[in-house]
Amino acid sequence: RTIFLGGFLCGLALTNQHTSLLFEVPIILWVLMTCGWRKNCVTLAYTSFLFLSGLSLYLVLPYFAATRPHAGSWGDVSTISGLVHHFLRRDYGTMRLYSGRLEAAEGPLERTVRYFTDLFQHQFADPAWVVFFVLGIFQLLRRRARGVTAPFVGPLLVFCLLFYLIVFHSLSNLPLSNPLFFGVHQRFWMQPNLLSYLFAGMGVWKVTTIISFNLGHQQVKDREERDLETCSRISKNFKSLHCPKVKCLCLSILFGVLIHNGVALYYTRLPTLDQSENNFFDAYARGILEPLPEESLLFINFDQQWTSIRYLQECEGFRKDVTSINLSMMSFTWWGSKREMYPDIDFPGTHYTQTDSAQWKSEGFSFHEIIQRNYDNFDIFIGGHLSFQDKNYEQEFEEIPYGMVRKISRIKSNRLETDIIKFHKTSLKYWKTLAKYHKKLPDYIPYSEETWEWTIQREFYHHFVARANHLLHLAVPPTN
Repeated sequence: RTIFLGGFLCGLALTNQHTSLLFEVPIILWVLMTCGWRKNCVTLAYTSFLFLSGLSLYLVLPYFAATRPHAGSWGDVSTISGLVHHFLRRDYGTMRLYSGRLEAAEGPLERTVRYFTDLFQHQFADPAWVVFFVLGIFQLLRRRARGVTAPFVGPLLVFCLLFYLIVFHSLSNLPLSNPLFFGVHQRFWMQPNLLSYLFAGMGVWKVTTIISFNLGHQQVKDREERDLETCSRISKNFKSLHCPKVKCLCLSILFGVLIHNGVALYYTRLPTLDQSENNFFDAYARGILEPLPEESLLFINFDQQWTSIRYLQECEGFRKDVTSINLSMMSFTWWGSKREMYPDIDFPGTHYTQTDSAQWKSEGFSFHEIIQRNYDNFDIFIGGHLSFQDKNYEQEFEEIPYGMVRKISRIKSNRLETDIIKFHKTSLKYWKTLAKYHKKLPDYIPYSEETWEWTIQREFYHHFVARANHLLHLAVPPTN
């Protein structure tokens, strides 16, 4: 039953997080080596079936794509090839995190060093845990884990950690020099941290056992005696440990270290972990959507802007009259299957691409072309930057600051004084709306550059300055 449950959970885990595979591969190989599968093919068949049963949760994607097609959903999973493409994350690269340029990306060795630096300096609040971590690994490599009858469980756990760090850091390609990207990369360390904390706990058990071996108030028998025989030999080399007072002192010091670690973690991490008043992205999305005219068209190319706005529109029904489209999603070839979900928008081709590229010449369209087709039907806005440079767009249109986004407008040949007055009054109204929601910006202490909340503060001031720059641009006529 344990093997069957393990097979099902391995498949189910992959539907939640693909990096689960980096633990599953060593574990599955170990099970195959130790359980004599050649003699029990029926059990292997049942386990494989249960693994696929857990993985079959992916089948709900084509079902809902066919029965409840939804604007804003990622990928075309209505076909088998599309489902495989989606499962393997081929849009960004299988087992990759980043699709941008890789010139500045670090190598696997440097990434692994960054992992252990983060583990020892930030995750372990006390240097003593580094010692416990090393002792725990030594204990697991030296013999079987206590109470476990299957061979090589300890080395298997250590190998799982090494396998994850080597493979993940060989494939992960986010440039860690960018603090925000480092924060994203860091979240994938939670999985190996589970084992690192386990090893540190084994180290605590090791030290506690060595100190208290001859202090125990109950006899150690059978398996416990065999597991602790090493501790007995060590304690004989330290005769002072046989003194109850010395042992009590050593245990008190050990427990003091553990208590200090817990208290230090509480007080140092509480300001960061207390998210009870974190409504920054709710305010951010509302501040963007509320000032927009009815039935507007909003193009988005910021992850944090897309997810927060999409949540408000889909989950809370806020400003559903605004059509929001993710520019990055629109640049994939499968976007052609999504066009029918936007019946009011005139798409010049199947997907957004670079002007004069091979895809553009066959079936794609430029940003300039889609704006031209829909300019007279919508008030069009954009958040973020274009995925591709578009000189035709730059020659015909300009982007006017509009709160935390920009309004796309045709370039006027002549500037009038009324344009300055109108922009000053209307933009002031938008910023009063933003001030209503952004009564407090994310503080740098709990929200450093490694967090998404930090981007709100950066973007707020960026658009604040953009308004002033545009006023200056309107007031000072360009010189030839």
